[in-house]
Amino acid sequence: MKRFGLLAVSLMCSVVLGAQTKSDAVLFSGVELDESYLLTESPSVVFNGDGGLDIYLGDVKKGELVIDDGNPPSAEFRSAFNISAKQDPDNTGNYYSTFFTSEGAYKIPEGVKAYIGEVEKTDDPDSDVLNLTALAGGVIHKKEGVVLKADNDDILLMPSCNKGDASSENKLTGADEDIPTPETGTYGLTYDYRTGVGFYKWTNPIPANKAFLVLEDGGSIKALRFNFDDEQNDADGIRNIRKDRDGKAFNLQGVKVGKEYKGMVIKNGRKVIRR
Repeated sequence: MKRFGLLAVSLMCSVVLGAQTKSDAVLFSGVELDESYLLTESPSVVFNGDGGLDIYLGDVKKGELVIDDGNPPSAEFRSAFNISAKQDPDNTGNYYSTFFTSEGAYKIPEGVKAYIGEVEKTDDPDSDVLNLTALAGGVIHKKEGVVLKADNDDILLMPSCNKGDASSENKLTGADEDIPTPETGTYGLTYDYRTGVGFYKWTNPIPANKAFLVLEDGGSIKALRFNFDDEQNDADGIRNIRKDRDGKAFNLQGVKVGKEYKGMVIKNGRKVIRR
C-alpha cells in the first residue's frame, strides 16, 4: 500500500502542474479577419491593390484586412500559451490541464474542450461534486478559469478578439503570477489512484495561469470529483464514482455488476481491478 501511496503523490503533482510556456504572437483584427499567428512563423502584412492589407505566413497568404473608416484594421501583440497536458493515469485517452489569464480571450483549439465549474453541495460533504459545463462559442473568456480536456498532450492557445464576459457562475479562478502559498480551502487539479482525476485539497505552490478552486468553507473535504455536463456516459467514469459501503460493485459507467464481471470496478468508493 505504501508503494501505491507514493505513486499517487507523484501523479497528483504532475497532473496539476504540467509544463506551460509562453510564445509571442500577433492578433490581427478587422472586417474580414480575426486571426492570431505566432511571431516565430514570421507573419507579415503588405498593402494590396484593392486598398486593403494582405496577411502572409511565410509565402502563403492567410487572409485580408479591409481598410474601412468605420472598422480600421489593427494588430495586437499578445502571448500564446503552449500547454503540456497530463494523461489520465487510468488510461482513458484523456489529457488534462487548467488555464486562466486576465490578458484577454483565447481560442479553444480542435481536439480540446474547455469547462467552467460550479460546486454541487450534498448532505454528505464527501459526496460533493464539481459540475463542469463545456464552453460554447469556441473561446475562453478573459479571467475565466477552465479545466482543459484534450485528446493529446499538446495544447496551443492562441489569442482571440472576443470581448465577451466570463461566466459569473464559474467557481474556477486563477492568477497571472505564481502563488507560493495558496490560501486555506484551495483545491487543484490532481489525481488519486482510488478515485481518479478531480480537484483535491492543495497546499503546494501554484504556477501562474493555472486555474484552481477555493471553497468557502475553508476546505473541510478531501476532494471534488468531476461531473461533465456533455458526457452522460463519460468513459473515464469520473462522474459516476459511487460511495456505497454494502459490497456492491459498479463498472466505470456507474452500472452495477455481478461477481463474474472482470476489469476495473468501483467498490466501497474505491477502484478495484478484477482479474
